[in-house]
Amino acid sequence: MAIGEYAAATRMIVEARRLLEELAKHDSANYRWSIAVLNARLKEAQLVWKQGNSFLAAQLTTDVRPQLERLTANEPTSRSFAFWLAKTLLFDARMRAGTDPAVAMALAQRAVEVSEALVLDNRTTNAEVGECAHAWVLAGEIAAQTGDLALARVRWQRAVDLIGLRMQGSLHWRLLDPAARAVAALGRIDEARLIAERLHKIGYVPLEPWPSAITPGAPESMP
Repeated sequence: MAIGEYAAATRMIVEARRLLEELAKHDSANYRWSIAVLNARLKEAQLVWKQGNSFLAAQLTTDVRPQLERLTANEPTSRSFAFWLAKTLLFDARMRAGTDPAVAMALAQRAVEVSEALVLDNRTTNAEVGECAHAWVLAGEIAAQTGDLALARVRWQRAVDLIGLRMQGSLHWRLLDPAARAVAALGRIDEARLIAERLHKIGYVPLEPWPSAITPGAPESMP
């Protein structure tokens, strides 16, 4: 997925999901298998959405989200359940952002709440910080769509602040992707371009296209 080989990734994730579902069927009380199945379904939803099948993506996400909500409610101390719930909420919000901004905003805010609870813990990982930053970026984009540019800037700045020193010298795409989008949204185009180019050089292809102003290889704007 991270290098843009979506057909190959789809084949692998469908097979992985089939195998994981067999394991989960034989040990339904094993939450590790349950979360692995839901993780695979979410990845499949992201892949089919990228390939234009928004109907199937919505079906898969609609199936995954309530199950993750239940798992998280039953195991409130589980970081992995919370992390995947945040990812699912965020992906659902992203799918709806263009057609139902009110619902998308509610989902993005919920993703922010869940992921912020993770990053406030000193055990937080780069993946958790990156997911939280992505949630803030999308929440800012939706605020901007509704005309509240002041609120949008606050949200984008929170994404930048979250990533902070973690991105210095880093090639971790889960950090650098939301960083590039946040600083671009704040008008720091040259800085965003440098981040996007850093990722481009290691073969990273974002699931959601870059803003046109920072797409690697795009002509520079006139001063």
